[in-house]
Amino acid sequence: FYSYKGGVGRSMALANIAVLLARRGLRVLAVDWDLEAPGLEPYFSYFNLRPGGPGLLRMFMEAQDKGTADYTAFVSHVDCESPQPITLLASGHEQDETYSRNLETFDWDGFFVTGGGKFVEGLRTQWRKDFDIVLIDSRTGLSDTGGICTIQLPDIVVAM
Repeated sequence: FYSYKGGVGRSMALANIAVLLARRGLRVLAVDWDLEAPGLEPYFSYFNLRPGGPGLLRMFMEAQDKGTADYTAFVSHVDCESPQPITLLASGHEQDETYSRNLETFDWDGFFVTGGGKFVEGLRTQWRKDFDIVLIDSRTGLSDTGGICTIQLPDIVVAM
């Protein structure tokens, strides 16, 4: 889910669609890739959010440090009255007191120079195996992370 500007309801639409698809029995992963202005997690507050891992940014930090990271260690789960919970890979903003500093210092260019693109491709491959559908809440506008969400990862881009 991508929009050139914010405030169009992208995160809310994604959360609602995630719940509807999960209630139909699909295995759903929802990812808050809007690291600069995360907002997906609060849309699931009506449901039981089982706390879990530290989120997307921490996953990338581990991948940069170790060369890889297991995404399952970074997710939470949302029980939404469905056959299976929604798997939520939140930004990590809610869980990490050092989130802003970590985001400011994360070097996306350096990450990709040292194999980050291969890591992201590996995520895409693993997510396609583990889930029926992956919904990604992209950063608005033109950005490095927006490019990952609109060029490298998707089969379909929902423009809002």
